[in-house]
Amino acid sequence: MEGKALIMQQFAGIDAFPICMNTKTAEEFVNAVKAIEPTFGAINLEDVETPKIFEIEKRLTEELNIPVFHDDQHGTAIVVLAGLINAMKLTKKGKDSKIGIIGAGAAGYGIVRLLYAYGMKNITVFDSLGAIYSGRSNLEEYKNAIAELTNPDKFTGKINEFKNADIIISASSPGALPVETIKSMNKPNIVFTLANPVSELSLEQARELKIDIFGTGRSDYPNQVNNSLCFPGFLRALLDLRVKRITDKMKIAAAEAIAASLPESKLSKEKIVPDAFEPSLAGNIKSRVAKAV
Repeated sequence: MEGKALIMQQFAGIDAFPICMNTKTAEEFVNAVKAIEPTFGAINLEDVETPKIFEIEKRLTEELNIPVFHDDQHGTAIVVLAGLINAMKLTKKGKDSKIGIIGAGAAGYGIVRLLYAYGMKNITVFDSLGAIYSGRSNLEEYKNAIAELTNPDKFTGKINEFKNADIIISASSPGALPVETIKSMNKPNIVFTLANPVSELSLEQARELKIDIFGTGRSDYPNQVNNSLCFPGFLRALLDLRVKRITDKMKIAAAEAIAASLPESKLSKEKIVPDAFEPSLAGNIKSRVAKAV
């Protein structure tokens, strides 16, 4: 978190510092953040366990008068959407693309919600037990919310049985994405594997499987789909624009700004997002978000 605070200062001129919380319950956490609210212009939640984070984020968003940004959820979703916008340009895919999302934690949940808000409705989400669908027994509250938005085909199998996807996004762990699922995908295909520090697939495996556009969270691979592209500029925008509540419209605007920060002349299958060091990035995000406030 100290490193993240330095990134905020370096890229967006934000004075940030980590506050470690010795709390065990959502109530304790919420009360602690509410008590320190007057000191800050925004709150960035980080590394809080699922599903507790959803209650915490919801309550703080409703009860604070400053914006609450959960980077694992909102930041990941924004950068994934940015990468998809450019990847879909290259592959001529549309919002009707068939999408599989592996992992139903904070990142997976955030990605689902934002892609749905963007107009991508043909999404099926998988957790460790298989596809999430309405009527599946023992679903937690937030997974029921996922089920209401997704899986229009009522698929009930596991990820290795999921066929003919256009896009696969995995926010899970190494080995979570079966080879047979990739081999059955429609071509050209888009695959993002976001686990860090070891992604679900290596670059060598992606090339062997002839994945057309492959993105990871890693800095040593092409197409780094990483939150660092988003959070400095997005938080700068929230502060400067005096935003109190983050909306899907603002997140979509930020994603479009990130995508547009890579000139089309530089867009390629191994370059679908700009570098975090792109000097215009924070300003582009702020100008787009300003129109969405």
